Amino acid sequence: MNKLKLIKTDLFRPIFFLLLAVLTIATLISCGKDPVLEDPVKDPVEEPDPIVDPTPEILITHVPDLYNGDISGKVLNENLEALAGVSIDIRGEVVLTDENGYFNLRGIQLDAQGTLVIASLENYWTISKMVSLSKNQQNQTHIVLLPKTEIRNVEASSGGMVNFSERVKIDFPTNAFVTSTGVSYDGEVEVAAVHLDPDAANFGMMSPGDFRAFNTDSELQSLLSLGMAGVELRGSNNEILELKSDKSAILSIKVPEGSNVNEVPLWHFDEASGYWLEEGMAKREGDFYVGEVSHFSWWNCDVPFSAVKLSGAVANENGLGIAGLPVTILLADEEQDLGREYTGGEGLFCGWIPKGENLIMQIRNECGTVFFEEAIGPFSEDTDLGEITVTGQNVIEVCGNLVNCDDEVVSDGYIVVQYDGNKTFIPVDEAGDFCAAVNVCEATTIDLYGIDLTGGLQGLVLNYDLMIDPVNDLNLSACDQFATFFRFQIDNEPEVLISDFTINLNTNGVIGFGAASEINGIFPRVIVDGVDWGASDFEFGYYNVWIASASSEIECEFGTCVKPNVEIVEYGGIGQPIILKITGTSFDSQDYLINVSGILEEF
Repeated sequence: MNKLKLIKTDLFRPIFFLLLAVLTIATLISCGKDPVLEDPVKDPVEEPDPIVDPTPEILITHVPDLYNGDISGKVLNENLEALAGVSIDIRGEVVLTDENGYFNLRGIQLDAQGTLVIASLENYWTISKMVSLSKNQQNQTHIVLLPKTEIRNVEASSGGMVNFSERVKIDFPTNAFVTSTGVSYDGEVEVAAVHLDPDAANFGMMSPGDFRAFNTDSELQSLLSLGMAGVELRGSNNEILELKSDKSAILSIKVPEGSNVNEVPLWHFDEASGYWLEEGMAKREGDFYVGEVSHFSWWNCDVPFSAVKLSGAVANENGLGIAGLPVTILLADEEQDLGREYTGGEGLFCGWIPKGENLIMQIRNECGTVFFEEAIGPFSEDTDLGEITVTGQNVIEVCGNLVNCDDEVVSDGYIVVQYDGNKTFIPVDEAGDFCAAVNVCEATTIDLYGIDLTGGLQGLVLNYDLMIDPVNDLNLSACDQFATFFRFQIDNEPEVLISDFTINLNTNGVIGFGAASEINGIFPRVIVDGVDWGASDFEFGYYNVWIASASSEIECEFGTCVKPNVEIVEYGGIGQPIILKITGTSFDSQDYLINVSGILEEF
């Protein structure tokens, strides 16, 4: 198979030849062309001037297209399992994922040209995804977070090499570290690193940004990754460390299998803008690309190329957009895909592709089966493919209304569609209505239930036989099952949500609930010694509170801080639901709020 060669000129303008064994570009993002809105935008925003963010060599030019809209998504771990309690920050709006890894923000300010979605969870690598959006659909994104499992140590005074499983290597000089405030650091340095292989499944969902970049000539590029590394430096007190301004380190990133590129540009991820910026070169030395870097975050070995935007919509024979479908673009002569993302609520998708190349578009269902494939291109300019109609597939329309226990509409919730081991989520609108076309693979039956995010309740799981049961005019209730959660907030920081915990009551009236996982060195737990839990005049004496966020912690034992207020929202005894709300102030005047909901077990 022919391979890519990278040719360097004096101005370093790489010439990109088509054939490459390892080829992964910008993930396709759910979006489409900007339509004329039928309804006025809520809380209209004034269009700002274009953002021009200068760096020493590069001008980042981004022209915002602001509007008020909706975005939802799910966050998964490396095994594609749901991650609960992930903090999602979109332009200052913060929400936590629930037990399904799901989040939904509605009516917030978004940027159609690229909105940063920042996903963070303790002991995982934070990912900032750049998502291009469409103004006429509930936009979706999928994110995979990787755990921080590989840690190495080096002495600041002596420096030296750290090796991460022969995939990432870093060689530090002597006396090279400072704190974030510029104070020289002399002690043990904790180095965390992670390697992203462009051949890995779901590489695009693990990677920061969307592979849009600016080169040293301040030109917008799309990138072809040949390997990526995230690096974080911390001191003995867990403080963030940086390299001194006059120091640099040698970074080595594993060469992907099959690559014969000998020299490639280095790019670092700019957290503020969401773009990759060119900075330096990496040369191949054996099985590694090796380059000199002056700071650390995410670094990427990439071939840049000119790109055009491709967009379209996937719909069933009735013209209803199909949500949640992975769309993949491949080079016609290669087996390696160029990235993928999921269609939004109206079936829209878009992304950046190589200009002037013959391509193949594949559409898969959630089970991984390709049910649509077509040759497309080449394209010399931005192109909208229009509506792509798929027929003969197991596509069902799931529509209806969701109400709560008081028969009031659920305006903040969603529907879960379960089939063949997969889950598709359909958000409700402000009237509690929902409607989406879903490809359910080969399933002949599905399970459905609704979730009320405000009330913390979900409906019973209902089974439907697709041969006989209609699912396009449903009336569902999110009222039947108890939602279990342990969540708390310290001062005005984002809430911390824990789904893996227990609630126990012993014979002496002591209730304890605690997490099975550690946060910031603490296993969050609360102990309350009460009398007459079911009585309206409930009183308690002894108490202990241990909770922690990523940046704060409270260890509050009886007699060392202000007695908290405990409100019993619901109590039914052993084997029954219990809901508690606890508020208080720590010894150093930190306010805290704790909400716990679950089934009470006997200790």
